[in-house]
Amino acid sequence: MAFSIEQLSTLERRLKGDIAWDAFAPRVQKELQVAQRKAKIHGFRPGKAPLSLIDREYGPTIRVDAARTVMSETLEEAMTTEKLSLAAYPHFHLEPIEVGQAVQFHIDFEVLPEVEPKDIQGASIERVVADVTDADVDETLLQLRKQMHTYEPSEKAAAQGDKIAASLTVAVEGAESETYPNFEVTLGEGRMIPGFEDALLGVKAGEIRTFTVNFPEAYQHKPYAGKPGQFTAEVSQILTEKLPELDDAFAVNYGIAEGTVDALRKELRQELTRELNWKLQQLLKDKVFDALYKHNPIEVPASQVKQESVRLLRNTFSQYTKHLPKAQAEQLFKNLDSSLMADEAKKRVTLSYVVEALVKQYDLKADPEQVRALIELRASMYNERADIIQNIMHDPKLMEEYESAAIEDLLVNRLLENAKVTEIKQSFTEVMRPAKPEADLHAGHDHDHDHHDHDHVHEEEQTS
Repeated sequence: MAFSIEQLSTLERRLKGDIAWDAFAPRVQKELQVAQRKAKIHGFRPGKAPLSLIDREYGPTIRVDAARTVMSETLEEAMTTEKLSLAAYPHFHLEPIEVGQAVQFHIDFEVLPEVEPKDIQGASIERVVADVTDADVDETLLQLRKQMHTYEPSEKAAAQGDKIAASLTVAVEGAESETYPNFEVTLGEGRMIPGFEDALLGVKAGEIRTFTVNFPEAYQHKPYAGKPGQFTAEVSQILTEKLPELDDAFAVNYGIAEGTVDALRKELRQELTRELNWKLQQLLKDKVFDALYKHNPIEVPASQVKQESVRLLRNTFSQYTKHLPKAQAEQLFKNLDSSLMADEAKKRVTLSYVVEALVKQYDLKADPEQVRALIELRASMYNERADIIQNIMHDPKLMEEYESAAIEDLLVNRLLENAKVTEIKQSFTEVMRPAKPEADLHAGHDHDHDHHDHDHVHEEEQTS
């Protein structure tokens, strides 16, 4: 069977082929005979209908199916002969079949790139370092107490930390005014637009306060962006936060067996240290992989980039549509453009090839003890740690993910040997708790406004 392969781009190929009718006809004849034995034609006993009638009824479909089989066989032969590997499922194009004429077709496909990876020799890498201080433990204790807080109605003027319950109306020139009857905001959280929370300081229950605050130029709700907002807050309640006492009873409630505040502080410091070390390692890995990406500008299959773009977009989209019915969320997703994630997708696909090549080049293998340590470290950040460890250890897919993470850590350490590493000192808070974004009055579905790991995997359909 004759075929030729045309190179359309670095990774794109087009296979053109044809098969003479004399070679193709026996395939069709064989399938027609199979159909003849099975066909139920009115007026004929099973298997007794003339072959000409079978051809008239089923011939076109049988010829197309036979041609597709030929195309698949030709592609497989070409992959073996040319020593190529498919990056994704190919696109088959069959010309109309004319009885007695050669069957012609072409197949468009992408091949896997040939990667000659480069390390990050000479690259400047900033390694963030941080420690857990007594102040960090104190702050965490305060946050734990706040999680168990209660609110009490107050007649005093609202101060930082107080929650205000109000009916809020906002009017902006050129836009219809909106009212949020069950609006709540905690002063001092900094979640509203600049100036909003400050304007409510000192307000009391039963008061109606009117004030003007400018919306940021980059405000998500475009009719409001960059314009002054006229706000009217009809305050129904001022709620003051009441925290539980930090005593031995609090430690027991938190699950500390010894039941003392000192034991609680010790346990928290250990937990914070584990979380911090995990985060620091992820930050370092991201910086190393960023440098690795810049040092390896290889071309990768467009089909894989597109698939990864869709996956990333769906993951991001699902975080914001959990409250929507599935059918409605799916309809909204169809209207999104996956190219929004194209840059990140290309980076991830590229790194998957480069990392795989370097791991093979350096002959890196995951040590079982290292994998176990990673699992225990991750599980230590949650309750029911023993159960989490067992679940991971008995899940082949999860185990594969942790083995990959362990190998990536080995690769990071190997790459850092040839890089210029400088340490950047940061606080625990700077590393673990980045500043919160400003709240958007229009971000929610209703009017109750309480205002990176690398997945280095190739296309699942990849064929060798």
